[in-house]
Amino acid sequence: FCTGVILVSFVISTATRNYSQVDKAWSIVPFVYAWFVVCDERTFLMATLATVWGLRLTWNFNRRGGYSWPPWTGDEDYRWSFL
Repeated sequence: FCTGVILVSFVISTATRNYSQVDKAWSIVPFVYAWFVVCDERTFLMATLATVWGLRLTWNFNRRGGYSWPPWTGDEDYRWSFL
């Protein structure tokens, strides 16, 4: 799964010359990864917290126009301008 996400991001970024594609996956993919390692109550709690945090990031990124249709269009993460 991880390799697939990386390859899709790389191919779309290269094909569209829009290298901010990974910004769109960054708020979603980590909490999906967290659920792959759930094996007890502690890791379940960690995955739950990671999901809440990821949903918050996704909501804010979407609210600021980070997601668009078609998905390979759009600008980079708005927070880069502050760095």
